Amino acid sequence: NWPRHKAWHKEQKAVESDWMTDENLLTTQKVARLLDETGNESAKLYGQAISLVSEGDYSGAVRAFRKLIKMSPETPMPYVTLASVLIMSNKTPDAASCYFKALELYEEGSKGWLLAVASLFDLLKLPDCQEIPKPKWWNDEDLKVLSAQVVAKAPDDNQACMMRAHV
Repeated sequence: NWPRHKAWHKEQKAVESDWMTDENLLTTQKVARLLDETGNESAKLYGQAISLVSEGDYSGAVRAFRKLIKMSPETPMPYVTLASVLIMSNKTPDAASCYFKALELYEEGSKGWLLAVASLFDLLKLPDCQEIPKPKWWNDEDLKVLSAQVVAKAPDDNQACMMRAHV
């Protein structure tokens, strides 16, 4: 198992280094600072969570996003962001459940809903998510329609284009 474990760490570092470019870090820190300055408690917490992600403290970020969700359980975006952090923490089944919750909260067919579909599609293909019950649209015909809608709403989004290409 040790060689597989070392390989997993290499993969995680590669993903992290792609995400943690100097430009992304500066942007993330700037957004976090602006959110913190608003005086709005939710915005401050969101900014703190983003800062924790940029520092690589994923468990701290998960706690912050869960607290944010408790404050505003009907807002889909924290679920999507939490899912991203859970993916970085190699907790894909938990991330999938966050995307499912976001799908419940977004208006069906909206850009946010379609991008959450693309993200969920990516996860549900993974071996870690094999046991997760698939949504009603998990069939060839519905996936063709959905992937076309995703690309139409977000033609420049890499994940959207990857979903369409895979389908």
